[in-house]
Amino acid sequence: MASTKIIFDTTDFDNHMRNIVRVIIPSIAQRAMTKVCDTVITDSVKQIPTVPLRDSFLRGSGTGWVNNDLAAKSRYGVVDEETVTKRHRPPVSEPVIPILSTVGIVAFTKHYAAYQHEGVSRTSGRPLHYRVPGAGAKYLTKTLYSNVTKYVNLLQNEFTISMAYINESNAMLPAFSPGTPTPTF
Repeated sequence: MASTKIIFDTTDFDNHMRNIVRVIIPSIAQRAMTKVCDTVITDSVKQIPTVPLRDSFLRGSGTGWVNNDLAAKSRYGVVDEETVTKRHRPPVSEPVIPILSTVGIVAFTKHYAAYQHEGVSRTSGRPLHYRVPGAGAKYLTKTLYSNVTKYVNLLQNEFTISMAYINESNAMLPAFSPGTPTPTF
């Protein structure tokens, strides 16, 4: 009886796929999430309801965290470096970021930011009355919800551009052509 054994060596392919899944895609996701965090901070300051305009320290305390690392800072108001350090990192809902996940958090880190966001006085608990038109409660939440499509598109565009670049440059991906991988007998 005659027999033939064909073996395809996919080691190179497997190594490249592992690199794509464990290194390339997470780095693209972190870069994309950083852009989204930065855009959310900007939109919270520029769109109505905006971070209270007369409180420039609050505007300057906007931070974006990607996988527990500081990734974006507000470019508006007075940036108080004390409020944008790791010591003032906002609490994360998940203490451990799941493997191959990317988590972005946007926060305004002044000690009174939550009161301003909720629209209540930190001393009396009564509703705040904003003097400046356009300033108001829920400046972060309303911005996020009203622009969710914009942020998803930002993520999608970053992935599309990055993957197209990688595909064109072939710098990170294996070059596949007919006959590759070569069967060994």
